Amino acid sequence: MRFPVSFAQQRLWFLEQLAPAEPTYNMPYGFWLEGPLDAHALQRAVDAMVARHAVLRTSIVAFDGVPEQVVADTGTVSIEHIELPPGLDEGERTLKAGSIAGELARQPFDLATAPLIRMALIVAGPDRHLFVLVTHHSISDGSSMKILIDELSAVYRAETAGVPASLPPLLMEYGDYAVWQQDRMRGEELDRQLSYWREQLRGAPQVLTLPTDRPRPTRQSTRGGVATIYVDAATTQRLAAVAHGANATMFMMFLTGFVATLSRYARQADMLLGTQVTDRTHTELDPIIGVFTNILTLRMSLADDPTFAELLGRVRDTTVDGLAHEQLPFEKLVEELAPDRTLAHTPLIQVQFVYGSLTPPTLDLPGITTRSQALLTSTAKLDLTVYADAREGQATRLSMEYNTGLFDAAWADRFLGCMATLLEHAADAPDTPVADLPMLSAAQRDELIIERNRQALPADNAGDADDAHSAPDDTDADVRTAGRVEPRNPVEATLAQIWGDLLDTQAPVGVHDNLFALGGHSLTATRFVARVGDTYGVELPVHQVFAGPTVAELAEVIAAYPDFRGTTGSSRHAELDALNDENLDELLRAALAERNRRRAIAEGSDS
Repeated sequence: MRFPVSFAQQRLWFLEQLAPAEPTYNMPYGFWLEGPLDAHALQRAVDAMVARHAVLRTSIVAFDGVPEQVVADTGTVSIEHIELPPGLDEGERTLKAGSIAGELARQPFDLATAPLIRMALIVAGPDRHLFVLVTHHSISDGSSMKILIDELSAVYRAETAGVPASLPPLLMEYGDYAVWQQDRMRGEELDRQLSYWREQLRGAPQVLTLPTDRPRPTRQSTRGGVATIYVDAATTQRLAAVAHGANATMFMMFLTGFVATLSRYARQADMLLGTQVTDRTHTELDPIIGVFTNILTLRMSLADDPTFAELLGRVRDTTVDGLAHEQLPFEKLVEELAPDRTLAHTPLIQVQFVYGSLTPPTLDLPGITTRSQALLTSTAKLDLTVYADAREGQATRLSMEYNTGLFDAAWADRFLGCMATLLEHAADAPDTPVADLPMLSAAQRDELIIERNRQALPADNAGDADDAHSAPDDTDADVRTAGRVEPRNPVEATLAQIWGDLLDTQAPVGVHDNLFALGGHSLTATRFVARVGDTYGVELPVHQVFAGPTVAELAEVIAAYPDFRGTTGSSRHAELDALNDENLDELLRAALAERNRRRAIAEGSDS
């Protein structure tokens, strides 16, 4: 039997054509089973699941270039039994079983060949097994996996007890849903949805310009890694109180923290990001296995330097409005807006935020102790996706799936750390401007400054006796103290002091330190420019701070300005205070005469 594909299946099929034989959209689960397992009953339970859910017998085949669901009338998913090599101790068997499970998790599917699900039972010892279950995202999502595992457990319990399994009736299949979804997205409903999203995304940036460890390649890879951090329970509780006071959910709270951190990293006040919603809008769909997730595109604005509380309000309103128009499939939105297509990055969104439980569903088998085994595909669907799992009275887990073609593990750890620190300060002071919220603790900031200064030291030349022991020329050599390149003139000393004041750090600022690596950001740069103007009378453009973000570079630029005042404003005032009225009158007459002379010269050159 053939059915049209759903919009989500259409997108996944298209991605498969771009990058075939990749495990990017595999959904692997592993379960350690301790106890007397009835492997035959488990196979019968799997057979019952395949017979019950047509999507488990489905492949996606293109006919004249158009993908369709092809559902086999019957089918089987045989559990592969894997015996480990003899002679291994318990620890080695555990590691070997985990390694085999990882290989199964990363083994790609061919969408044109059913079934798009595989299972294996790795025998790791007497009454000890690792059960591996892998599906392709085109036939399942997170909710579907819970349905499958719960029903598999129920049928296994019935099989071992010798009684019929009691499962809710299926009033429709996933293929029926795909037909209904295609019919729904036509006519007035489609026009209504498109009208909202066209206006919402008009003029939005198509790329989020995050700093990367490597240049973005012309064809983005799907290699990925995972990083994790925790926001402690006390901070989570304070964030919940702030969210409650703003009539916002914890999803909105952590999304706000993500948006604020992205904005600080990318230096963008306007950005697009994605989040996941489910299209299980009718009770008839509740027991059905399939892919029902849709990507909701949210446009976030940090215009006019909002406080964290104000940004939370914007995120709340944007999310609520977006959820009211969530039925438009992401694929139709991309088709309608027709953004510039490139293999270098995904269209419209390159980052995503997902909120919900990160704990996988668990098999419930009688007489069996079950624990989950994390299985990774080492892939990333986007540049980065942040997952937040907040539970009342517990710490919040933040995890990031990131593209290793762009980012190193240290980058991912640092980003999550900055997000956690920003949220911690926002919990205590939500009325603080987002641009002023610290993303590094005071200890981390000082440690970073010391490390940057240490990296600025030249390599030792101990093998060269003349270089190692020759005294530096005090007239032109840098004076180094504890790894820091100290200011070499009054301008550098003043600029270093200004930057230290703005960062509120006790650690000294070296002339070659990157000011943004020390914790500075766009608002800090703006304030720095204002202080330079007050001190030296120089109208330094903000972009100059980004172009040369060190004290040495900025001092050289400032000193070259024609209107540069070699003395600071405070010392200039001191000189004027020392003059009496007669001296001031004489100075004023001389200044006016000089101004008139310059004007006359300028008028003569114009004529």
